[in-house]
Amino acid sequence: MKEMFERIVRSLGFGRNLVWVSLDVKGTMGGVTVLWDKRILEGLEVEVGSFFYSCRFRNCKEGFVWVFSGLYGPLKGREMRELWEELATVKGLWNEPCFIDEFELVDLSLGGGAYTWSGGEGGSLKAQLDRLLFSRVWEDLVSGAMQILLPRPVSDHCPILLDCGGVRRARKDASLEQLNYWDSLERLRPLSEEDRRSQRTTKDEFSHCAILEEISWRQKSRALWLKEGDNNTKFFHRMANARSRGNFISSLMIGGVRLDKVEELKEGIGSYFKSLFEETLVRRRAVDLGLFRTLNSLDNETLEGPFLEAVS
Repeated sequence: MKEMFERIVRSLGFGRNLVWVSLDVKGTMGGVTVLWDKRILEGLEVEVGSFFYSCRFRNCKEGFVWVFSGLYGPLKGREMRELWEELATVKGLWNEPCFIDEFELVDLSLGGGAYTWSGGEGGSLKAQLDRLLFSRVWEDLVSGAMQILLPRPVSDHCPILLDCGGVRRARKDASLEQLNYWDSLERLRPLSEEDRRSQRTTKDEFSHCAILEEISWRQKSRALWLKEGDNNTKFFHRMANARSRGNFISSLMIGGVRLDKVEELKEGIGSYFKSLFEETLVRRRAVDLGLFRTLNSLDNETLEGPFLEAVS
């Protein structure tokens, strides 16, 4: 089993950049594999449980450190309790934004299909047994995250790719860093007039960015029932993300064909609405114009002349 899995991993084509950890199966159940590209993520630590792997990662580009847990959910009561007790301890292992928390986990949008498992005779049974969940803290730091189904060469479960999008950055952060610099400098010596002008400009920039950010999330969230002036950007952020997940289209069935790639979806949606406004081609019978008498010049002038008011 291990040799077969290693062949599958090598077939993915990442070469020496692919790193993976694997939890062996227990009889006919269990077995978890987590793979990552070391050019994107740096693996810092790994914690192994009975049915899960927890990995502490650092994003190579942004330096953002976070924790990911991949698990297999057993069905028996005793083993289920053991799994949840182990997962409850993961958050206390590292002081980082954690992928797993005890409450308020959010289900990511699923791209590439509607089901992650199929079984039964001829694959007649289908279900979404596998999914990625994330915490609110992780959601606040990452934008555009989604889970994507990959082809399954052997298993009855589809591999899932986690696309993390990007870590949030804003001009407001740069302005805040600059304000901290002016505050530190002011503690060391009095600021010159030029320095104070720069400090005021930076404060104005920070305030402007904060207002724009709040307005942006307020508009995206459509939470019109909140009073103007409530500085609750985190709430708007989460509301907008929740609405984005609800509006997400992972696949469409058009003309009996399932479309799940982004470009296919764009083209399919565009073609559908374009067809709504196109005239249906109808074959019309040709008319022999020789059957009708042609008007002469006098008749044309009479028809085109001004109307006269009738006198009774």
